[in-house]
Amino acid sequence: MSDSAQKGMRNMGRIRRLLLGAFTMIVIVALAAVLVLVHPPETLVDGTGQNGSTVRQKVSQNIVQSYCPAQMSLADSGKYGDSEYQASEGDITSSARQAAFGSVFESVVTPISANAESTNLQDSDPLDTASVLMSAVSVKKSPLIQTTQLLKASSGEGASSSVASWASKGDLRGISASNCVSPSLDESFLLPGTQTGSSQQLVVANPSSKSTAVSIRVWGSKSSGSLALSTGSTITVGAGEESVFDVSAAAPGQDALYVTVSSRETPVAAVVRSTVMDGLTPHGSDYATPLADASQSIALPGVTKGDDVSLSLFSKTDASVNVAWMTEKGLSDTHQYSLKAEQVKVQDLGQAPDDALGISVTSDEAVQVSATSSISGDGGQRDFGLVASTQAVDSSAIVLPGQLDATLVLANTANAETTLTLSGYDSKGKALEVRKVTLGANASTSVDADAFGDDVAAITLDDSDHTVVWNARLNSADLSKAKVAGLGFISETALMPRSSYINANQRPGAVR
Repeated sequence: MSDSAQKGMRNMGRIRRLLLGAFTMIVIVALAAVLVLVHPPETLVDGTGQNGSTVRQKVSQNIVQSYCPAQMSLADSGKYGDSEYQASEGDITSSARQAAFGSVFESVVTPISANAESTNLQDSDPLDTASVLMSAVSVKKSPLIQTTQLLKASSGEGASSSVASWASKGDLRGISASNCVSPSLDESFLLPGTQTGSSQQLVVANPSSKSTAVSIRVWGSKSSGSLALSTGSTITVGAGEESVFDVSAAAPGQDALYVTVSSRETPVAAVVRSTVMDGLTPHGSDYATPLADASQSIALPGVTKGDDVSLSLFSKTDASVNVAWMTEKGLSDTHQYSLKAEQVKVQDLGQAPDDALGISVTSDEAVQVSATSSISGDGGQRDFGLVASTQAVDSSAIVLPGQLDATLVLANTANAETTLTLSGYDSKGKALEVRKVTLGANASTSVDADAFGDDVAAITLDDSDHTVVWNARLNSADLSKAKVAGLGFISETALMPRSSYINANQRPGAVR
């Protein structure tokens, strides 16, 4: 073959290779464009190996906090006019106790006042099976924040604390008591009236390191709908501080109030200091604590023979409620009442009968309820205790402040018999007596706290049916000897994990 022919063949081969390379490049570019612009069907994607495309993870809070209000005080203790007419706190004193239960890494109590020292709760016998830490830090000069770090989140783990104030002289004669309350973004209260001589001071504490704005809304007994407050409806609570809002000045002249507290930035803890005077005669003082969520079935234990009892009720819609006394044998003397939407109803129940131990409220709509129980002393003096609605749970506790007598009152909210377990602990956290208690359907019973031991300081309740609510009714032998009426209540604190679920939806597909 001639040289020119061989050269032509080589040129033809080079041209074919160039054409093949160009075609291949066009195909690659076209495929890339298809992958970018066209989504492949999900049926072509391999499965995840799971039944469904959602992954659900349970998360729990292992650090819990509670706020213990300071010793009860007057709204205005200024000295005006003649000394015999001046307001006086008298010989008021107070007691407080804190406890932590279960697998606790650390529980610390810190006064809110600046530069105050913290106190660690102690277990006097770390090798026993009780696993209860205790302390008794005073609230005389400052409210307290209790912070508890749990090693696990399960039923029976948590913290419970309480405070009480009492006086035999002055304008705060009687007993004021409260369990310590947990911070929340939203809280609600039912309060006594704001007639002349009554004072309702909302105290809001912010245990966090971030300040927050708190919105306050109020509904009254005179008309339906929220009230236009004369003092504004927002307060700012600084980090690690308290703020006080005068509810009685903001909404005067009401027979009762429903109040909501909402924080924008961080959870806050709130209680209301309530005091009543009839001229110069004290008619009682107490702390109002947040209500449980609205429900169609509520039990309010603790009212007993001879108490003057009234109910405050609130519903967001028109409702019909049935109210009955709870006794050891069940319900008795049922009455029906009507509620108007967004208007507080105050219902006077008169004196509690001889066998009464609580109040049952059932409704065709979800409602919120609190009870005011009053007793009389010498010379027209009176004292009252506020019973807020609570929720039945598997495990709960009540811690008793020192120097006062206590009676536990339990109420079964179910239409069936139930059996529960009460366990007592002394002031050092050592286990005392354990008692089984059986309650009939819708029945109530009482147990003296001293039945668990002379130094009983805390009681836990285990209720597998979660149908029983309970509280401690406080009185004082010293006040009774001085012919001073004294009455207070401490509600249960749930020892339950605060848990929620996080859902992740898996949507596998081509990576783009």
